[in-house]
Amino acid sequence: MKPLVLTVLAALCLPLAAAAQERAPELADLLARMADGGKRRFIYDDQASSRFRDEKARIIPSGAESDETFATGIEILKTANLALVSVDTGAVPTWKVVWTEKAREESLKASESVATLPATNEYCSLRVTLKYLRVRDLLSTLQMLLSDPRDVTVLEAGETLIMCGFAQTLRAVGKLIAAADVPPADGLSWRITVAAVEASDGGDGGCPEAFREAGLPAATGKKTFRLMTDGCVSVMTGGPAGKNSGSARVGLVLGPEGAMDVVMSLNRDTSGAPMLDSVEARGKDGNVAGASLSARLALKEGAWVVAGTVPTKDAARAVVVLLRVEKLK
Repeated sequence: MKPLVLTVLAALCLPLAAAAQERAPELADLLARMADGGKRRFIYDDQASSRFRDEKARIIPSGAESDETFATGIEILKTANLALVSVDTGAVPTWKVVWTEKAREESLKASESVATLPATNEYCSLRVTLKYLRVRDLLSTLQMLLSDPRDVTVLEAGETLIMCGFAQTLRAVGKLIAAADVPPADGLSWRITVAAVEASDGGDGGCPEAFREAGLPAATGKKTFRLMTDGCVSVMTGGPAGKNSGSARVGLVLGPEGAMDVVMSLNRDTSGAPMLDSVEARGKDGNVAGASLSARLALKEGAWVVAGTVPTKDAARAVVVLLRVEKLK
């Protein structure tokens, strides 16, 4: 009977052994491996443990703990939507395990350069002060590169921003900024041509050939267009941020409509293409004649672009302001 009893016990124990091997790893199991025998310390709560368990993260195979194990463990935490945030860099470095979407709410010590970012893919922040670009030139791009627009904070004083995210992402973004934030070539000259076009609801639906590609009907809701007057001016851009704008004014005589000054501020975007920061139309009294003119208007060299319209006393008519820019040799 004894061999039979042993056989039965073995059969019963096999499922138990298999179940033990298939047990879902706990967050504590992973962190124990990453601690490297007390070399590191981790703080976490039940919510982090539950997320790790619910996401069914796969733990690293058994083997000797090392710095590589720590780096791999961070990537495993990321698969469970968890992040490591450094809270103490003392004799026993300590990290806190947090939900990734809440990591930005932690007290993140900002690195002042790409070189001082953590070597491993922890959740942290990077502080950058621009030298030549302006924050508004980069903000929308950075918000797309980072996982959430809230990961970018703009400081009120100076052209400074703080970005938060995983170190690997911040390292790539920081290098991108460094490559773009360089002194622009000095002394670029541009010719800006300004045209005033009368737009009306009636008429034969005609439009001067030069402006056919500008999309006047869609931009104004009017039917017929005729050139009233035009003028041009040369503008130079170059130098550090904040000093590379070129301001220009073109005075237009509109006949019975009177006179109008078009005041512009020309700049360049990060690729060197012309960009109008602001466009205003002012009447004889110096007051703004039309609130519908554009700001931050991208220009294509040699092409007419509608800056906006200036209303007239006759609601069926309006004065359209168009701009064209050309680089001077």
